[in-house]
Amino acid sequence: MADTIHTTHQDDHICTAEEAAALEFEPWREEETPDMPRSAMEWLEFLRTHAPILTLAGAMMFRTKTQLIDAAREIDGGHFDDFHDALRRTIGSFEAIVEMLNATEARFLVAGSAAVLQAEGRR
Repeated sequence: MADTIHTTHQDDHICTAEEAAALEFEPWREEETPDMPRSAMEWLEFLRTHAPILTLAGAMMFRTKTQLIDAAREIDGGHFDDFHDALRRTIGSFEAIVEMLNATEARFLVAGSAAVLQAEGRR
């Protein structure tokens, strides 16, 4: 492993393996993330819940503005609001997943750096 860790995220921050290994973190507590799926079955259910919105969102990205205007004209106000509410819930759910994945990456780099340094007798 290289002695520095490079990230391609927004801030392009670089830290050494020693700096990463020195970081500490606490496990998340289940009561703080009650809606986060834990098992493979819970993740499948999560995806099933959001699949209709993801499917529509994907389809909408390949339509012209005119096509979407025509589609919007055919939707009554209640269904328009329902779709928008479901879209916002899906966005919020996936923002939480991105937060979890970013935290996972950080923990992986911290633990991996510490493991390498320990193996090399440098920690």
